[in-house]
Amino acid sequence: MRHNYLLYFVLFTMMGCDNSSKLKEKELQLKEKELELKERELELKETSSQKNQSKSKATEEPNKLAEKKLRYLFYSNGGLVGYFSDGSIVGCPRCDLLKENVENLFGGEILRSYTIVKDGSLLMSNGDRQIPTAKNNNIGEGWALIDYKWYVNINQP
Repeated sequence: MRHNYLLYFVLFTMMGCDNSSKLKEKELQLKEKELELKERELELKETSSQKNQSKSKATEEPNKLAEKKLRYLFYSNGGLVGYFSDGSIVGCPRCDLLKENVENLFGGEILRSYTIVKDGSLLMSNGDRQIPTAKNNNIGEGWALIDYKWYVNINQP
């Protein structure tokens, strides 16, 4: 009878050891899965922060364009020249005075810069000076916009 108890005790202990190793194995599997989930969560946070940064950059750029205002606009047979509030000058060769062409000036290549002198003239970075006036004898050219005031209506298609 003692041998039976001893046999039962040994079998129970072995089964207990077997169960504890299975439990440890399951515990390791759960910890691995938990680690994988945390890694995925970190990756998602990283990608969402990158998306937010790119969104903020994307919203900053239109805001900069929205802040940039066309202050002076000269038109002639040779095209359009826009003078912006940030001091930049952008040209559009052979462009007519149309709304689309004026809008395209906002994204155009900056040719040079200018400053406004006390007498109201525009001093270019290359030393040239322009004096914007509302009246011009030539019908095909003139200042359409002077210091935010439109003197000529933009043609609409």
